[in-house]
Amino acid sequence: MSITLGIIEGFREVWTHKFRSLLTGIGVVLGVASLMTMFAITNGQAISFRKGFELWGGVEKVFIIDRPVPEEQESIRDQSPGRSYADVIALRKAPFIESVSPEIRLKRGGAIEYQGEKFYSRWIRGVESAFLDVENYELEVGRFITEFDQQSRTRVIVMGRQIKEILFGQQPEEELLGKQVLLNGVKFRVIGFLKPFNNRFKDSVAVVPFLTMQELFFSSNVVKGVDLGPIRRVDRIIVKIRDAELLDDSLEQMRNILLQTHNGVEDFGFRTSEGWFETVESSVKGVRLSGFIVSGITLIAAGVGITNIMMASIRERTREIGVRRSIGAGQWDIFVQICMEALVLAALGGIAGLGVGFAMVDLFKEMLSEYSVPVLNSQAVVISFIASVFIGFLAGVAPAIQASQMKPIEALRFE
Repeated sequence: MSITLGIIEGFREVWTHKFRSLLTGIGVVLGVASLMTMFAITNGQAISFRKGFELWGGVEKVFIIDRPVPEEQESIRDQSPGRSYADVIALRKAPFIESVSPEIRLKRGGAIEYQGEKFYSRWIRGVESAFLDVENYELEVGRFITEFDQQSRTRVIVMGRQIKEILFGQQPEEELLGKQVLLNGVKFRVIGFLKPFNNRFKDSVAVVPFLTMQELFFSSNVVKGVDLGPIRRVDRIIVKIRDAELLDDSLEQMRNILLQTHNGVEDFGFRTSEGWFETVESSVKGVRLSGFIVSGITLIAAGVGITNIMMASIRERTREIGVRRSIGAGQWDIFVQICMEALVLAALGGIAGLGVGFAMVDLFKEMLSEYSVPVLNSQAVVISFIASVFIGFLAGVAPAIQASQMKPIEALRFE
């Protein structure tokens, strides 16, 4: 029997037993749909993570953080000035480093007000011009903080899209330049707006000149009624290295520089995104593997159902098989026919499963947040369909072997 004739017979068998075929195909439909949905959700998560990773600076971004000093340095711990602006000046001279951005921040956040509207943000920073490069921001309108603003301690502010919309609504940004806002009760002049990232954290940032922030909000440090003078420490130092391939060399270079500015005391450390990236990538792969296993089990269960149905079909058609064998059909002909019937059943279920899968992906797009929208690609669709066809073929092998090995005389005697 030719494969084409086997496929035709498969369609005829499915049509003859429509209800039985429908019940059998439901397992395939669910398996294919779940496989497609799994691919779409994990793809969406992976794409969202990678975009977010680039959004926050990528592997080139390194944070200098505080660390407990080693035990052998406990006796000289007080000799270190801690994180300070001297670190920033020294790091900017290093050849492996592209940008260094110091930050000072309001510990409890701050309130920005304009004509009765108020926005509270924990992302208010005192920064320098390197902030744009290190944090991957771009200006949409206006200008950014300059060296003149730093030295003059000018009270100017640049803000993100979310703050702008709360305070000013839909007014054009160009018309808002020069407006006066209050930051914790102090007047600041708006000089620019940052391009939106469509990320609520990145879009709720507001920045002012580093030295202005230091002078206005950290000029005194009262402890138990005694003013210890201005706070000179830097809250964050973020470094952008020139080449991610030289990350280890860059970290070693930064360590040697900071040991000098900290008087030999190693009370600092580095936090990079490399380990975080690998961890999240592994998590995405784990979720994908789990989803593939669950979907695979569903398809295997559907395959078992197809096998059972084909076994029942063979039993019903034993005499038919005997007649065909007696008039010249060989074992291979019977084998091909049964396999093709199972294949047709699985393929029809797979096609229906694709339709259900597309519907489920659309449903999840509405249900899931904008940061993990499912993304379905053609590769996932093809793999899902091929998986259903493959399972159908395997499900038909055992019944096909049983049918092809029937003795013609015993098949003709079957009642």
